[in-house]
Amino acid sequence: MMHTETLPSRQALLHDPDTLVVYRDPVPTPKPAPGQPGTDSDFLPTEPELFVAVLADGRVLGFNGHVDLGTGIRTALGQILAEELNVTFDTVTMVLGHPRDVPNQGPTIASASIQISAEPLRRAAAQARERLLDLA
Repeated sequence: MMHTETLPSRQALLHDPDTLVVYRDPVPTPKPAPGQPGTDSDFLPTEPELFVAVLADGRVLGFNGHVDLGTGIRTALGQILAEELNVTFDTVTMVLGHPRDVPNQGPTIASASIQISAEPLRRAAAQARERLLDLA
């Protein structure tokens, strides 16, 4: 699931007419829940935050602001994306935790990555699926 080839840049994805990209405008960093570790940051990204990119060659890129600390979120999020888009798991590459490439989703906190950040990814994949069906 983690491919070694170079992935297209954010700008290439956003400007390629043959790539379907689901993104959102930048939002402030989520505040940690009471009792949870995290940062009290006022950082606000200036670029659109990518969630899903469907490339012309059939590959699918998923973007998540958390990192895999051994909990298997790369696999779990990739499975969610593949299932929602009805593609095979091996076509999905998850990009995790890279500050310039992924949504601003706050700190990685164990299982919260699935409980919190899987939902926006699933919704973005569902939006991409609907758009692909409209185009078909």
